[in-house]
Amino acid sequence: MVVIDVREPDEFVSGALPGAINIPLSDISQNVVDKHMVDDKCLVLYCRVGGRSMRACELLSCDSFNLVGGIEAWCELNDL
Repeated sequence: MVVIDVREPDEFVSGALPGAINIPLSDISQNVVDKHMVDDKCLVLYCRVGGRSMRACELLSCDSFNLVGGIEAWCELNDL
């Protein structure tokens, strides 16, 4: 899977999911995302709580999944 963090770079450097790449919502486009897609992998997008990543999913024409609750929910589930 390809994991994309749609937060701003300063948010990304403060902590991100392992292996995530940073493409801020303001830079999200199908062309940008296509550069990171390999072998039709699953695309998962996240932000702090899920709002921006939901918007990013809506902007893309490929199948993508929003990490509901964002990095905050992921950290809570993983006791981080």
